[in-house]
Amino acid sequence: MKNIFFLFFAIFNLTFSYVNIHPTFFDKRIDFNGSYQEYTLFNQSSNTVLYRIYVEPHSKGSNKDMSDWVNFYPRSLTLKPGESGKIQVDIASKKKLEAGEYSAVLGIRELPIYEKVVSEKGAGLSILTDLKLVLNGYAGDINPNLQFSNLNIDINKNTITLNGSVKNIGKRRGKYELYLDEYFLGNLRIHSNEKLDLNALDFKYSGEIKNKLKKELLIIDYIDKKPIGKIKL
Repeated sequence: MKNIFFLFFAIFNLTFSYVNIHPTFFDKRIDFNGSYQEYTLFNQSSNTVLYRIYVEPHSKGSNKDMSDWVNFYPRSLTLKPGESGKIQVDIASKKKLEAGEYSAVLGIRELPIYEKVVSEKGAGLSILTDLKLVLNGYAGDINPNLQFSNLNIDINKNTITLNGSVKNIGKRRGKYELYLDEYFLGNLRIHSNEKLDLNALDFKYSGEIKNKLKKELLIIDYIDKKPIGKIKL
């Protein structure tokens, strides 16, 4: 039966439109005046692609819905191969909300272009992209609270490796940049009550170490680039 299944798909000429978007998160405050984020959408396919942009509720998980407060522009984008375009997203409740995390889905759906449909008529099956990016925001004065355990560093020639674990005991998720002195080790995104193994995430600097290390781990908020903590190792 499996052989028939694969043969069935082999007779079609499949056309995929590969989509890349940056950044892939929101993680900002949405109550009262809210926050703004600009996303860059890349067309990595070999075809010109028309994308429809939409918003819908995020039904999974316990997060509260914020889809009614999402304003975005444009409603559609046409991108040539290798071209990129901007999507502007503003999320603001304009009122006080119950403290906590909220979510919505930013959808990016490929629509068939008339010229493409005509040229491919009878050529087989085309699969259209439907990307759903979950956006998370928060209301109230709630913050992540990072708790590091068993931290240590390995220094081998021109390589610095960070070992240990981290848990977010705060009430919302966040994203951070980790540095040992001035040397960038990597980015960390962690949900509330989540615990991560730093070894598995490969926090490492590879390159020339110019100065004697003070061995201080610096944690920088990815959104506003402000230091939130420093740990002596």
